[in-house]
Amino acid sequence: MTAANMGVRRRRYDAPKRRAGAADTRAHILQAALRLLAERGYLGTTVEAIAAQAGVGVRTVYDTFGSKQGVLRGVIESFSPMPRPDFEARAAASAADPVAQLRLIISFVVDYYTAAEQFLDVLEASAGADPGIAALRRTGERLRRDSQRQVLHNWLRRGALKPHLSVRRAGDILWALTSPHLYRLFVHDLGWSQRAYTQWLGTSVRQLLFADR
Repeated sequence: MTAANMGVRRRRYDAPKRRAGAADTRAHILQAALRLLAERGYLGTTVEAIAAQAGVGVRTVYDTFGSKQGVLRGVIESFSPMPRPDFEARAAASAADPVAQLRLIISFVVDYYTAAEQFLDVLEASAGADPGIAALRRTGERLRRDSQRQVLHNWLRRGALKPHLSVRRAGDILWALTSPHLYRLFVHDLGWSQRAYTQWLGTSVRQLLFADR
């Protein structure tokens, strides 16, 4: 075997290790960034501090994310699939039963906000300090609203919505009641338990949106 062939084989074997190492490094940086952002806020967190907390070089942070805003974008993206990657499939499977579908949605929303509470605090604080982060938050809220529209059309087709409610008005109500701001108000500020909030939210949405049966 020639030296050139040995070099090719070595690169092939090393590639998965390099990818795994890069993924681990990225995860460490994101974990460090989340801790620092929660403690110091967006303006008080520097790339140098993130690198030191993660145990990597400053250049590694820049090579991985490009900027401090890029790190925060990475934190946002890391929370997007939580907490259940099969949520969309389960929601689609329950489409024939709007009440069951609503319970699933409410459970998902509360589980997500509970798992991402520290991240939501960071995002709320950072949005006021950086226009780019504020734009990201607005995009996230628009996507949240768009994802609810298909469910609302399904409920309308099945006669689940109150007769006087349009999909748009029902969407306004559902979007507002399932917002992270309301979760923070009840659970974080008022001290409600996750179970109590879940029950209240499900009952409230059903009473406001669903026709009496």
